[in-house]
Amino acid sequence: MAVLLHPTYFPSIWTGAIVAQNRNINWEQNDNYQKQTFRNRTRILSPTGALELTVPVQFTQKNRQLYRDVLISEDHAWKLKHWKSITNSYSNSPFFEFYKDDIEELFRSCPNKLFEFNLQCMQALFELMDLPAAQHFTSIFEKNPKEKDYRGMVDTQLICSNNSRYIQVFENDIGFVHNLNLLDLLFHMGPASKRYLLRLSLESIDFRET
Repeated sequence: MAVLLHPTYFPSIWTGAIVAQNRNINWEQNDNYQKQTFRNRTRILSPTGALELTVPVQFTQKNRQLYRDVLISEDHAWKLKHWKSITNSYSNSPFFEFYKDDIEELFRSCPNKLFEFNLQCMQALFELMDLPAAQHFTSIFEKNPKEKDYRGMVDTQLICSNNSRYIQVFENDIGFVHNLNLLDLLFHMGPASKRYLLRLSLESIDFRET
């Protein structure tokens, strides 16, 4: 069965599990942009817990705009801040040195459109994790699509059952932090990331009523 997803900024571990366990992925490209979603946000680990990083965009809700047309802010300082946060969080993780150059390059070759940048980030992660990364896109927006609809994964208020524990760098101080993005998994588990994603039960995903 085909599944339907939004491209997001460094997608969550649960989005990675959906991709790992399904060969027919369609990416939504005909939706209206909405603020305060994972379209331009992601969560990484920090010494005090989950840290949210936000890509600044040129967007106003006065005029409807398609997600695929939204431009990233011309203030490039966010790239340095995001990479510094990632480095501070993961420099001591087991696989940071192995993957850091590939991830840092994403901030150097950033397109001006958020949708394209998110695709670039996802493609890089999927390749590093040896996940299927076929690029199929919607031609129209459908409220009730034929595919299994996982577009709710873009909601920052999404309720998921806790994912299985793996060793994290700050675990001795703050305990295990759940529901982070794929960078966290990659830097901590490296080549074992794909096996981890294949073991997660997609039945644990439950969408909050809106």
